[in-house]
Amino acid sequence: MCRSALRVCALLIMDGAAFLLLRSVVRALRLFASGSTHADFIHWLFADGYLGGWQYAAALILVLISRGTYGSGDARRDPGRVLAACALATALPLWASLWTQPILQTAGQYILTVPPAFAIVFAFRLLLDQLIVRFAPHPGAGTLSRAILVGHAGECIDMRGRRALTERGGIDVLGFVDVQPQAARGSLGTIDALEALLLEHRADTLILCGPVDDNAVLNVMRAARTTECQVLTAARRFELAGIVPSIVWRRGQPFIMLRRVGLRWQQLVLKRILDIALSITALVILSPLMLLIAAAVRLESRGPAFFKQRRVGRHGQAFGCFKFRSMYTDAERRLREDPQLYRLYVENDFKLPEDVDTRITRVGRFLRRTSLDELPQLWNVVKGEMSLVGPRPIVPDEIRHYNGEASLLLTLKPGITGAWQVSGRSTLQYPERATVELEYVEQWSLMSDLWILIQTIPAVLTRRGAH
Repeated sequence: MCRSALRVCALLIMDGAAFLLLRSVVRALRLFASGSTHADFIHWLFADGYLGGWQYAAALILVLISRGTYGSGDARRDPGRVLAACALATALPLWASLWTQPILQTAGQYILTVPPAFAIVFAFRLLLDQLIVRFAPHPGAGTLSRAILVGHAGECIDMRGRRALTERGGIDVLGFVDVQPQAARGSLGTIDALEALLLEHRADTLILCGPVDDNAVLNVMRAARTTECQVLTAARRFELAGIVPSIVWRRGQPFIMLRRVGLRWQQLVLKRILDIALSITALVILSPLMLLIAAAVRLESRGPAFFKQRRVGRHGQAFGCFKFRSMYTDAERRLREDPQLYRLYVENDFKLPEDVDTRITRVGRFLRRTSLDELPQLWNVVKGEMSLVGPRPIVPDEIRHYNGEASLLLTLKPGITGAWQVSGRSTLQYPERATVELEYVEQWSLMSDLWILIQTIPAVLTRRGAH
């Protein structure tokens, strides 16, 4: 069975399993609500068969296929496509309900179904990737694209080491062809002999590596047309953080678009609305837990339950970042009085390894490991100083790590969670941390924020990188 058929079958199984899980969640919600004060409301909102049973599964799969998420490449795990498919698939079976039941009921069903549907479908597709990496054997030789690289020798050698050009990526690189008149050592030959080389090696793919001149491109296209090869390009000039090139046509002329003008201010307004709604809701729901934490902090050591530290916010404006106090009130004095400890503190980017930091209380150690110490930052979000998702709030001394790019970092509000937190937190040190944060800002979108929020849940539960 070819790889494309295997891919489609695996995605069908995963999407079917995602639907079954979603249906089980709804049924469990109705079951656990029975006997509670909200039982009538839950059963009214999620009535039996409100999504049409397997009709919803069929709609979901068909829309996912129409959105291109069953094709080759990375499209199957593109969050934008998956979210759009879930939104449309949920709307289809609910369309008839607009005429037979109150509009608020239909709207409530739609709003409360799309996010979990997206989360489950997307999570299952990520799970499929992990299963493939861990258990699937390397593709057989007959299923690989047989590729020849074309370009300058250095570019081709560098490109050959890329993760995409491996058997896992479905490509068997046969060698490279040098565009220079004198072929480099190790190459298959010169570009003048490209057509013969393609036939000799039975190649079906040509990959242009780096910038090549127009004559070389014409030779590649002629050889590809004669031998029925596909041509891919991987120009290194576009391999910059935040640049995702795409082809646009203007009156018959193709252009490579390096930056699309987005509705940034509209997205920022929507982001602020979501921040306010979700943070206030979280404060109301979590207020009993926060009261218990505050009492525990006060009982273990004297001093206030909350701690406010000066951090750098959007456009460089300083603000007081709230946390539950996790250290003794004389922590600063203890640090200053121990020269060796203070030197370690400075050398470690103004942090101390948890195993040597005697300033942390027992309750504080637990709060840090579970990230509960950051719950008061929800109030920073309500005040507009922070966002739920954004770059990690930094102290002024950390600006030096961003190599003149701090102004880019500070175009967004700092967040309670963000790319750094879901990428390893304390295990990810500078300069890698700066790279992750800057790439997040450059590529920012509401979809990226939603994906980070989804990733935050397992990151917190597993305490990954939490110190």
